[in-house]
Amino acid sequence: MSETCPICDTPLIKQSGPVFSEILIVGNYPAPKEIERLKPKDRKNLEPCIGWGGKYFRQELAKAGLDYYQCRAITLWQHKQNKNDECLKFFMEQVISEARDKKLILLCGAEVVNTFMDYKVSDTCGLWVDCKYFSAMTMPIFNPSQMLHGGVGEIRLAIKKFCMEVEKL
Repeated sequence: MSETCPICDTPLIKQSGPVFSEILIVGNYPAPKEIERLKPKDRKNLEPCIGWGGKYFRQELAKAGLDYYQCRAITLWQHKQNKNDECLKFFMEQVISEARDKKLILLCGAEVVNTFMDYKVSDTCGLWVDCKYFSAMTMPIFNPSQMLHGGVGEIRLAIKKFCMEVEKL
């Protein structure tokens, strides 16, 4: 049985991966495939990164030496994005809570970067930046689903740089 948003009662995509992982991956919002699985007839696998973009992202992490399933993962929006500021505030609190005690955080996509940082993802992709919400080392990258449309190079380099830091843990 799935949980629902306490603000709007919409079923949620929940965080996944080991709770005590030192690594947190934060995406923008559920992909269409994830939203499809929120429908009553198919409420299973309610976790981030189950669509095509997520599959490709997991493969890129693996090529760089990181098993996605060893990381904690969450999306900023945990259901289909809406205009309800209270939903966003609740989800921000969820991400901040998940970030406690993490050592490395990967922010994936412009919306999540804009929400938590004073930087644009286009200016900071692949760089370690300070974030007032997190104490962990934080790296923004473009939304990994852009790799499906030819934007592989910069994202791949950022993932490799992130994974090099993971190896030091």
